[in-house]
Amino acid sequence: MTSPVMAAPMKVGTNTLESSSKSVIEQIADKFKVAENSGPLVDKGVSDLIDGLVATRLDEKQRAELFDKHLCPANVQKLKPPRVNTGIWQSMDLEARQRDAKSQKLQEIFLRGLVPLISAVDKLNDMSNRKSSDHELVNKVSSVMGDIVDGVALIASGNYELSIKRRDAIRQNLRAEYKPLCSHSNPVTEFLFGDDLSDKIKDLSETNKLVSRLASPGRQMSVRGRGSARGRGWRGRGRATFLEYNTSNFHSPNRYNPYPPKFQNQQGNRGSPLRGRRPHRM
Repeated sequence: MTSPVMAAPMKVGTNTLESSSKSVIEQIADKFKVAENSGPLVDKGVSDLIDGLVATRLDEKQRAELFDKHLCPANVQKLKPPRVNTGIWQSMDLEARQRDAKSQKLQEIFLRGLVPLISAVDKLNDMSNRKSSDHELVNKVSSVMGDIVDGVALIASGNYELSIKRRDAIRQNLRAEYKPLCSHSNPVTEFLFGDDLSDKIKDLSETNKLVSRLASPGRQMSVRGRGSARGRGWRGRGRATFLEYNTSNFHSPNRYNPYPPKFQNQQGNRGSPLRGRRPHRM
């Protein structure tokens, strides 16, 4: 008995295209499509819920209700947007302050979104610490807790990047010799530019003096950018000083404008030691 004749695969150039319901050109096009890595399917109700939430904007009332429902734990200290350090805030013009206030509001939404996730992790952690003979349940609890913590880590990372973007936006308001304060290596703490700002400014001033002495005659140098020494002279005038203002006589600071009302309506302190040139408008 003779074997049936098998159709040979179609060859185009050096590539072999197997016979299928797709046309030759469709099979060729499939080879150039970028495949997206996807996880397992979730329940349709879950997918519809998430897609709807992502594509819909919560109104202010709904957001306020969620804020009131999920209050920040008393012992978690980092769920507030970092404030701009006092001296730098006073060197910013009104437009820069308003822009930063909007960024703080966005950051607060991210951070408050972590609160229900933290609560869920705490509950699951309590369950996992209880003695149970149901090993399958314990493993599921641990797996769910791990997934939630992964989500917390990603949201927290996005929040940190927002802090860095805020510093980059403020950078143009600083004089050239103080721009290294915006370096990504400078940690974000309760304050956007880290703690001990006065000491950092003093160190930068001393460094600029030393670099100026080392420069060739007739040429000044300054520390700019991320701490590298460049050949252009710095444009600030006078000796760099840093002023500390006593805010104890003012009322409690506003969440997004954290400094005294005395400074809120100013277009920026023209005499500020940190202030750079106002950027040209395009």
